[in-house]
Order: sequence, then structure tokens, then C-alpha cells
Amino acid sequence: MKIAIVINQFLPKWAGGTEVATLNMAKCLAALGHDVHIITSRDEGMPPESADGGIHLHRVYRPSLKSIGAGVFYLAVLHALSSVNPQIVHVQDFLLGPCGFFAKRILKRPYVVWGRGYEFRDLKRRTAAVLKDADAVIALTDDMRNELQRICPREIHVISNGVDTERFERVSREDARHQLGIEPAQKIVLYVGRFYPVKGVKYLIAAMQRIRNEEANAKLILVGYGSDEGDLRKSVEELGLSDCVRFVGAVQNDMIPVYMVASDVFVLPSLSEGFPMVSLEAMAAALPIVATDVGGVSSIVEEGINGSLVKPRDAAQIADKVSSILCDPELSHFISTNNKKKAQRYTWDSVVHNLVGVYLRCVAGT
Repeated sequence: MKIAIVINQFLPKWAGGTEVATLNMAKCLAALGHDVHIITSRDEGMPPESADGGIHLHRVYRPSLKSIGAGVFYLAVLHALSSVNPQIVHVQDFLLGPCGFFAKRILKRPYVVWGRGYEFRDLKRRTAAVLKDADAVIALTDDMRNELQRICPREIHVISNGVDTERFERVSREDARHQLGIEPAQKIVLYVGRFYPVKGVKYLIAAMQRIRNEEANAKLILVGYGSDEGDLRKSVEELGLSDCVRFVGAVQNDMIPVYMVASDVFVLPSLSEGFPMVSLEAMAAALPIVATDVGGVSSIVEEGINGSLVKPRDAAQIADKVSSILCDPELSHFISTNNKKKAQRYTWDSVVHNLVGVYLRCVAGT
């Protein structure tokens, strides 16, 4: 099939869960012999078109003005879709629903929309219109499907994200720690993600006071960037944690396995999540997980089996769960072993097999 995937933004500048998932999905589709085209906004310095590994990239103009920019972007996407002439259009966000809507009316092509997060809660009217119009809808989790069906009662497929487990087997813990300058005795608490209020990073920083009381060698590494960084740095100084909290900034995607393999526990303190790909990556790195019990996180993290679930905004509970892992080598080893095994359930081959089934049903129905 010739498949067009529409996404708001893309690598290398943007390396969030949806962008990384889209790349892995596209690679797997291309490996199966499909003709894959990704259509996205154009970042400064990037060519309008390129091809790599059987994936064709089309980067289109998007003005910075919010409302006008979206409209111009939708028209540019439609023009690119017309040039590509795919058999099916796949949009990676409910906000991109208009791209599918016009492709269906003008190009006579079916479209699939894949909900990647819970932003639809604030846009229920728009989401309802997309739900009614799309030829197929995919949710990341059962919880997301249930919420979407309350907006519009229709069939919704559940397909999770996947993870490339091989990326986390190419580097040893010793080599990773040496590369990052981490001493053998240090216990590393890791966060990877953006610095936005919804990510709850301030609660993890607050938890470090108690964690350090339990484990003197504990260090927190924060990988990412975002609008909250200034406030987070200020909080670290005010709490007297400058000696044990390290801001790394944005890193290349191929460095994520290095940071994870070098660490002792991964923390995801979010106030809202869909199906966080970063948690799958932590699993693939055999890294114990402490995460807030929000959205689809509980479908990844099983209490006491491959990590721990905590309440949102509860720094004390984060501290207790992280400390219990850092201070108990047997528990840490047990969870690490379980995570390594569980990660094998989330291969991209399995994800794409299910996705292609959805595509075929849509194409057959046209």
C-alpha cells in the first residue's frame, strides 16, 4: 500500500513520544514493503523533501501564527497528499482531523485517526466530529477508548505503542556510565521528557530531598527541555539540591538508551498521560519504573511486578517508592528482570501487524 502519515512535527528537532513512535512505525511499514510518506511541518534548515530507508519525508510550510498557521498547514498538507496520492491517510492526532476530512472529500481516500494523548478532553466537539467522520479510530489504551466512546459511540481499535528493544541491548551498563561520567557507587534516578507543568517534574525534584535522606548516593538526572526549566532550576537551588540534580537538556534520540541503561530507576511523575512510550523504553532497558497512576500508565506498570504506581502530585509517595527500589538490590533485580521480559510484548512488528489490519479494512470499504 501507499500510506501517508500526517504528523504536526517531526524529528530531528522534535523528539517526543509521538514523533519517535511515528518513525518506528514508518520503518516497520517500509520493511514490509509498503510505500510510506510522512507529511509534517518544515523546520528551519530542513529540506522540503527527503527519503531514507524507504520512508519519504514531505515537510510543508507552517506559519507561526496559531490560528492562521493551522489553516495554512492544513492546505499545505492537502496539497502534499494530492501529490503523493496515497491509498490511505493516517493522521496522528485528533487536531489533524481536518486533513483527513478534506482528503476524504477531495481525494476520495479513507483516513485513520490515532489518538496519541488526552488533549481531546478539552476539544470534545471537534473530537466528536472527527470520531464520526473517520473511517477508523485507534486509541492507545482501553481507558482512552472508553473515554472516546463516551464522546461518540463507535468502534474504536486499541493498539499500543511499541518499542525497539534492540536499541537497549547495544550498550552495557559499565560503558554507559563511563560515557556519562557516572561513578559506580552513584544511584541514578532518571527522568526523560519535556519540562511542562503537566509532566509533574517539580514533584520529582521535591521528592529528592527525602530520597537523598534514605540513599546518600542518589542523583537525579533530568533529560529534556521545556517552558518550566527556569522554575525547576530555581526550585533545585531553593531546596539545596544543586549537588544532586543534573539538567542534561535535549539529547539525540540514540542517547536515550545510554542514559537509561546507566540509571537505577526511572520516574514518570506526570499529571496526565496517554500511553507513554518512554515507559516502554525504560522497560526495554530493564529499568524499574515509578510512575503516577494516570491515563494508560497502569496498563504498562504493574505494582510490585515491574515498578510502582503513585498518586499524582505526591512527592512523598514518589520518594518512598524510589527509595525502596534504590535501597533493596533484590527488589531492584526482580523488577528489572520482569521489565526485560515484559518489553518483548511490545514489539513494533506486532503493533504494525495490527495497524495494517485496520488499514486493509478501511481500503476494502471504499
